[in-house]
Amino acid sequence: MINFLRSKILMIFIVIIATLSLVAVIIGIRVSITMVKRHNQMLEKLPSEQNVAVQGLGKPSNIGLLRDQTFYFNGQNIGVSAYATSNNEIYIPLDTILKKLGIKFKFYSSDDIVEFTINGKKALVMLGKYFVIYGGQERILSSIPVAAKNHILVPVEYFDTFEGFKYTRPKDKETEFLNYWPELKPGKLTKSRVLSIKDGFADISDVLGNSVWDSKNNIGRVEKIEISPDGTKYIIVSESKVYLMNNEKGAVPYPITVSDSATWSADSEFLYWIDDIKKTSFIYDIENEEVKELGDYYFKAVSVDESGVIMYTGRSLYVFKKDTGYKRIVLTNAIDDSKYAFIDRNGKTVVSAEISYSPDKTKILYSRAGGYYYISNLDGTRQIYIGMCNDAQWIDNDKIFIREGNKTFIYSRSEKISKEVKEDWHKVGQTIKGDVFFMKGSTLYCESDSIETKVMTINGGCDYVYALSSKGPYIVVSIKADNLLFIGSSNIKYLGKYSQLIEGSGEGKIYTDFDNNIMASPDKKKLIVMQRDKDFVSLNVINSNGTNKRTIFISHAVNMDSSIDGIKPTWLTDDVICLYSGLKLWIVDLKGDTTKVYEAGQKDGDSIQGILQ
Repeated sequence: MINFLRSKILMIFIVIIATLSLVAVIIGIRVSITMVKRHNQMLEKLPSEQNVAVQGLGKPSNIGLLRDQTFYFNGQNIGVSAYATSNNEIYIPLDTILKKLGIKFKFYSSDDIVEFTINGKKALVMLGKYFVIYGGQERILSSIPVAAKNHILVPVEYFDTFEGFKYTRPKDKETEFLNYWPELKPGKLTKSRVLSIKDGFADISDVLGNSVWDSKNNIGRVEKIEISPDGTKYIIVSESKVYLMNNEKGAVPYPITVSDSATWSADSEFLYWIDDIKKTSFIYDIENEEVKELGDYYFKAVSVDESGVIMYTGRSLYVFKKDTGYKRIVLTNAIDDSKYAFIDRNGKTVVSAEISYSPDKTKILYSRAGGYYYISNLDGTRQIYIGMCNDAQWIDNDKIFIREGNKTFIYSRSEKISKEVKEDWHKVGQTIKGDVFFMKGSTLYCESDSIETKVMTINGGCDYVYALSSKGPYIVVSIKADNLLFIGSSNIKYLGKYSQLIEGSGEGKIYTDFDNNIMASPDKKKLIVMQRDKDFVSLNVINSNGTNKRTIFISHAVNMDSSIDGIKPTWLTDDVICLYSGLKLWIVDLKGDTTKVYEAGQKDGDSIQGILQ
């Protein structure tokens, strides 16, 4: 009897437990359905154009103390910080990025959900959750999105979800770079080519990294690469054979018969090399595709250093011209950029000396033994003696500044006389058209079409002028005042410091290359100055009419105590400029008021050699 009762009680207990479980499941399902309906109703009630302020939103952050980090979006400071946790997880203010892009978002405070559409797909961010949704697909994050610092903060990895974003954090710098340029496609800029080397093999690709040719499957390992001065051609040396890549003849290198020691002439029209055994030199004519022997001119262009050692001063070919009864060969010394000219007329050498060109390249100035200075035409005719002196330098196309002992003079070609002067004169710049700028004491002058005009007085001194025309606008560089000024027709704007211009090196020298730092866009509507600023390379951009001044930073870290920063700019279009170092490449779109930056890091071991236009 007792056993029977126990059995009945056990059965009743099991029925009760099963009934309670079923009730719990039903309640759970009803609650879930109610939550979904509530969420859907909430989505339907909110107007689609609502753009909610984010002050005080959501649940408080549970990610600990946050440290401010310098933050650049598309190269510009947009007035907000990025943040780092104690574990160095980086958070970015999503709401600010969306507003900057003109993307409206909705925040549902009851569910802590942020909703927006980007690249044509809907995105949902759940604060405090490790997963996000984009285009109907879930993605798990390693850190949770939170509400903190009066922003919607998302871990930086979240931006990997969307096409077009690129995040960079330079090593040992508490600075974050986030760029967005989704519409940049491989077909946009394929005319320009990037030449890089990895493990001894060369690769040619478009600026977005799509390979169009590689040496590994064609010519083998590469021993040497050299770009032409005009940026349109390369020579590639592989297994002592030389290949030429000429953009005018296609993007694929082809073999040429020259020495593997050949180098480019300054005008990019020839390749030049020396035969030390035969004591002669040769050129390869690019246009006519033929080799010509020049002779022993290189061995005649010598100088003696302080220790009495003979130094050959013509390692590279600057220019070669030949006509009936006339030949001009100018060799340049890569160490100090001096030029040594041989001018032959009817088989006789009429000029054999170091020379300097007039600004318009129509005359040469040279000296003979004893310090006797002469001017002549490029072909050696009309030689005019201007005097004996210690030094002479072109000021413009008419005037030459002469030092003779403690006295200084100005020689005028047009007047054929010298006049003693008290002020220091020096050439400071030249436009593409040929207008020449020079300083006379503290006053800037311009010579244009043989007419000399006073431009302005610069009390802080002037060492370099970049100008689009004789009438401006001007970028004036002063070493003494350590500044760069934009001077327009109605305004003057500060562009930066001379001491922060990017310096380069070559042949054992460190120098400031103004042409590499200050330039105009091809359509002359924009001017840029490249500098070191806040440990990074910056571009100070201003329209040529003096409007829309802005500063753009790229993630190329530089040592402010270092002289060599190894970055080069080249224009791809009127609005797009490319900057590249050995390891990275940046494309910056300056069109309109909105800047866009694309950063392409090379693959491990790759080294960018140059950009071929």
